Amino acid sequence: MKLILLTIIAAILLTSCSEDKSVNTDKEAVKLTLENVKTYPGFIEFESTYSLYDLDNNYIDSINSVITAEDKVYIYLKPDCSCTASYKTFPSLIKTIDSSGISYDNVNIYMMESEQNPYPESDFIEINDLPRFYIMSGGLVTDITETSDTITIEKNIYNAIKK
Repeated sequence: MKLILLTIIAAILLTSCSEDKSVNTDKEAVKLTLENVKTYPGFIEFESTYSLYDLDNNYIDSINSVITAEDKVYIYLKPDCSCTASYKTFPSLIKTIDSSGISYDNVNIYMMESEQNPYPESDFIEINDLPRFYIMSGGLVTDITETSDTITIEKNIYNAIKK
């Protein structure tokens, strides 16, 4: 019985993560809410990854103390199950946003099939790869996508907005 259940789950995951190699580069980026994103293939593990993410609490209060109403977060996603930034970093970013008091009025989430798709911020943000996460603070745009074992998403956000 367990083998049948595991086979069904694997088939669902493989089907939901299959990529269509044909990309319409004229298709504009679609602005979404967080709830919309969770329904896309590739984000089925969002809730579990979000809940398991261990926040870097050294930076949560610091972010809250320096964030302003003018600071913006730009998130460009691609429905893809194999990308660490999509299934791991994105939920971590959202948990950080939720915990540090960043208003969702200042968070812009877009779904794109390709980095060649048109998107509203192309006059000040250049996307060469998806997914990408940016902070705009004081007129400066900082890519906060890449994290490491020593640099957390919280530290990236704080460094992008500290004055």
